[in-house]
Amino acid sequence: MLYQLSIRNVAIIEAVDLTLGDGLNILTGETGAGKSIVIDAVNLVLGGRADKDLIRSGESTARVEAAFYEEDPAVQAQVEACGFAFEENMLVIVRELSVSGRSMCRINGHMATQAQLRQVTRHLIDIHGQHENHSLLDPRRHCAMLDSYGAAPLKKVHDQVASLHEACLSIAAQIDALSQQGVTPEQRVDILRFQLEELERAGIQEGEEEALESRRRILSHAERIRDALEAARVALEGDEEDGTGVQEGIAAAAMAMVRFRDVDASFAALADTLESIAIEVDEAVTQLRRMREGFDDEADSLEEVQERLEQLHHLSRKYGCRVDELEERRLAMAQELDDWVHWGERVQSLQESLAAQQQAWQRAADELTLLRRRTAVELEAAITAQLQDLGMGRARFLIELIPQNPDGKGIVTRANGQEEVRLMISTNRGEAVRPLEKVASGGELSRIMLALKNVFAESDGIHCQIFDEIDAGISGNMARVVAEKLARISRNRQVICITHSPQIAAMADAHYRIEKVAEGERTVTEVEPMGRDSRFVEISRLVGADMSDETSNEHARRMIAWCDAFKAELAAEKGRGETP
Repeated sequence: MLYQLSIRNVAIIEAVDLTLGDGLNILTGETGAGKSIVIDAVNLVLGGRADKDLIRSGESTARVEAAFYEEDPAVQAQVEACGFAFEENMLVIVRELSVSGRSMCRINGHMATQAQLRQVTRHLIDIHGQHENHSLLDPRRHCAMLDSYGAAPLKKVHDQVASLHEACLSIAAQIDALSQQGVTPEQRVDILRFQLEELERAGIQEGEEEALESRRRILSHAERIRDALEAARVALEGDEEDGTGVQEGIAAAAMAMVRFRDVDASFAALADTLESIAIEVDEAVTQLRRMREGFDDEADSLEEVQERLEQLHHLSRKYGCRVDELEERRLAMAQELDDWVHWGERVQSLQESLAAQQQAWQRAADELTLLRRRTAVELEAAITAQLQDLGMGRARFLIELIPQNPDGKGIVTRANGQEEVRLMISTNRGEAVRPLEKVASGGELSRIMLALKNVFAESDGIHCQIFDEIDAGISGNMARVVAEKLARISRNRQVICITHSPQIAAMADAHYRIEKVAEGERTVTEVEPMGRDSRFVEISRLVGADMSDETSNEHARRMIAWCDAFKAELAAEKGRGETP
């Protein structure tokens, strides 16, 4: 449950600290006092959009801190699966906004992303605002409502249906690609064969472009390189006239030192060094001579190398790839050619594969339909029972599954199965059931949403529910019925309700008044926990009386007394083991 809520510098709230308890927590106040700001603050810790406009005027940051107390191992396991652990059954979430637009989230002191925050809090708290009554009228959401009630077994089959639908789309796209090339298979085969022959005649070798570029650079400076090689050889070996050079001199120096090798170690080391240098010089002379002779024996010319490079670059431009990718392109063309040569077989194979996937989809979709029908019966019964508790005993609530391929011509796969789901209702005896969006009034919608919330809360294990003016469109006796229902719900989970209804407020286990007051040049919102006497004053205000109106005051006293008696009866039922 939501144990503590601390709000700092959010809109006109400067500082509010709420300690909430089990049961039914009621927040009341005049219109514009700041009740919606409390909901905005809660939405922030649920991972809602970080709007810097929420920051109190003149402040640089806003902060909301929420502490959750949860003993249910299943809920703790769900949160821990998101990467965060409860500490002594407590989970503390902090959300901060800054005027720079940056947002910071912490869960038990650890940094968290907004996505992680939403994932964690969806197991802890469920909030219902007035806008959700309108979403209830959107038929596009009805299927998701039904599927969520079916839980894991239904989700597993739904995911299988969606996966098979994607597989069918992929195969159909391949068939379209083969069928919509703008050319006949024969024409494409001729084009590919010509291109393959061109690449095969080119005989491109791996690394050839790099080798050719290197050869081109050498041939571009051939004359100067040839002269340099000859000059280096002569410097080491000597020329033909005197025959003297470095090579001969180093050899002579080595021989001179060899005679004294046994005299002293230093002479031996020097002799070894000179002999090693002589060997290296001999090898260098041999290499210089070979490289110089190689220039004279070269069969290719600079012109031939440049022509080959131009051929490679032309093919590269033509086929839209690098030279070193041409071989890969040739292999791809060979595979495409094989596909086109066997085009008919390939299309037939894909069509057979598509038909098999469609049949698999149909089987999964039939199973999904069957599960939805079973789930619909269970959900109809659960919601009908809730509506009876909410004073709609004559209502007939049905869930209709509408096939989306009624003519039966072929299999048309859909990610969501083979039917749409429509919530249907008749609110009065003798009337036919009609789509919910065409029948229900505002007050009825509020009660239907309350019924749905209660049913889904029992299946999803969420122990804290927040209702923002669930009494919209409800008054008189119906408000009392809703109050009773909220009291029953709050026996098994924490309920936080913002309301203008005196009947609902009188049912509170804990009551808080939200008030807007002027402090100097500023306006602030304050939240005051209410005792029995102050509750009586607030209920009288909600009834529309002032303290001098004895009739209304007596009505408020009787309303609170009746609610206390009702809650006592609920407690007795729970003590006897009866379902509230």
